[in-house]
Amino acid sequence: MPAQLESWKLPRIFCHRGSGQSAPENTLAGIQWSRNLGFFGIHLDVRFTADGVPILMSDPTLDRTAQTHGIVSETFFDQMNTLDVGIWFGNEFSGERIPTLFQALKACQELNIYPIFELQPEIGQEIALAETVIEIFKNSWNTEERYPIVATSNFDCLETLMQSSHDIPRAIVWNSELNEKNIKNQNLTCSSVLINEKLINPDVIARIHSNMLHVIALRVNDSERALDLVYQGADAIITDNLDGIGPNFF
Repeated sequence: MPAQLESWKLPRIFCHRGSGQSAPENTLAGIQWSRNLGFFGIHLDVRFTADGVPILMSDPTLDRTAQTHGIVSETFFDQMNTLDVGIWFGNEFSGERIPTLFQALKACQELNIYPIFELQPEIGQEIALAETVIEIFKNSWNTEERYPIVATSNFDCLETLMQSSHDIPRAIVWNSELNEKNIKNQNLTCSSVLINEKLINPDVIARIHSNMLHVIALRVNDSERALDLVYQGADAIITDNLDGIGPNFF
């Protein structure tokens, strides 16, 4: 009898970078904002500072969200902790700081939100970042609950996660065209695939599902496209459009 893909038991809608386009991305304010809107799933990005502190940050530089020049991996956390990453979004978010992974985990637990953490390592940080994330998860997450999904496009991160902790669910982030060989190669290390919605069609979903992997559609901001993906069999959606694709969309 052929193996059956485990049913999806997590939130179906995840807010991209914590708050979509509704609040400053990758911040505690954004997490709170999304929960106030009724969302139970959040996607967040994680990077290392120069002194090895995992923080929430998508870009490799501070230019866009912190409105200052600097490379995240070359900036110490004490320096970064003085930056205002909310004022660029609006006066009501003035004074918002860059949170650590530990702070984000605690906020998600307190607000009953399930997170996907996407690791963004620089060259040479891959193993250390994965090991640090595992340690923080083990020490900070309620072990009675399912661990957050850790997603990354980096194979060294995935291998470290697989070898160090089998109980932390993993997802591969694909930003290019999938092929059968690549999907099968990841079957032993991942439970899900994060894939840009532009690369998704019914055949791709069927192929991913046939390899016992769930499909998480990334950057889905059009509600009609979201419906198409639901009908095609996508298991979850990550969106910036929190008004058009609400927490109960499907």
